[in-house]
Amino acid sequence: MLEREDFHKRFLEEKPIAMHELLYPLAQGYDSVALQADVELGGTDQKFNLLMGRDLQRGYGQESQVVLTMPILEGLDGVQKMSKSLGNAIGVTEPPLEMYGKIMSISDEMMWRYYELLTDVQLPEIEEMRRESHPMEAKKGLARRIVTDFHSADAATKAGDDWAKQFQKHEPPADDVIEHVTVQINKIMVGSGEPIGIKNPPSDVHVLAKDRAFDLAVLVRVDKLLAEAGLAESVSDGGRKMKQKAVEIEKETVQKPKLAVPRPSRPLVIRVGRSLKRVGIS
Repeated sequence: MLEREDFHKRFLEEKPIAMHELLYPLAQGYDSVALQADVELGGTDQKFNLLMGRDLQRGYGQESQVVLTMPILEGLDGVQKMSKSLGNAIGVTEPPLEMYGKIMSISDEMMWRYYELLTDVQLPEIEEMRRESHPMEAKKGLARRIVTDFHSADAATKAGDDWAKQFQKHEPPADDVIEHVTVQINKIMVGSGEPIGIKNPPSDVHVLAKDRAFDLAVLVRVDKLLAEAGLAESVSDGGRKMKQKAVEIEKETVQKPKLAVPRPSRPLVIRVGRSLKRVGIS
């Protein structure tokens, strides 16, 4: 077990190795025994566990499986592997525009890695594109390919047009492009939800320019609003995005923890990074 590079390094450095870490490769390896697997496919980070399956199969008198490893796909940050829990993933069920926009957000260098791992473009053609294509056009081509694979060619074309309007021409997106969601106010309100005067609001309350004519409003927590709307992985993630100045509500950057919401409220257009939603509060 100590042949595993990570375990060996920690053993030499006298750092702890938890028992469950030692048991996990055995448990995964035994899957191959139970299934009498002929072939097992996994990422390069799983090589040790896959080989453990071969060892256990031999121990049980079975023929060892063939192990195939695939490269690890880096996430949108270009550093860590793509993972929903790390917040750097492109979901295969995401709307076309969101998928397109996330692909356009990756670095120019990472783009070629995505071409290699996510498309059927051959390596010689990729090398030719690196030499001759403008990075922006190459990245748009990558985004079109991937959106087409998971949606359709028409959806990819529309997503490309809508993305260009928003981020290159700075035109407002069409209403039917934005995903609509509804959030229950009792899940995000501050305190009992009693309206307060907002002509002279507390220092921790953001009042949108469109709402300054109102006298009263209910206060809601912005971090909870983002989490409930699916624009943040969690409440704490919503707070981090606010500190990073990544949150815009009705085109206003919001960093204060509370938002004044007049009742009855109108839907709010909220942008977090490249994600955009129209959020109703009921």
